[in-house]
Amino acid sequence: MGKIKYLVTLVIVPILLIACGTWVKPGATQQDFSSDKYQCLQESQQQRGYATANQYGGSAFSGSTTNGGLFGSCMNAHGWYLQR
Repeated sequence: MGKIKYLVTLVIVPILLIACGTWVKPGATQQDFSSDKYQCLQESQQQRGYATANQYGGSAFSGSTTNGGLFGSCMNAHGWYLQR
């Protein structure tokens, strides 16, 4: 159960936070949005991993996730705001 909570927190929650509204910047074009979004996604990626083991075996997870807070801050720094 702990692994599921971990994955939900790192993968699904940031996606939902990003998808819950519309990014708005007065006077900006779709190209402006795409460029800023791409740059912010690149800057907000973080490597995550964990491993567990016991007498019956083990498991591991490794990958990158988007830090929703960093993504939002980056978009704000580029002049975008989230309109819910």
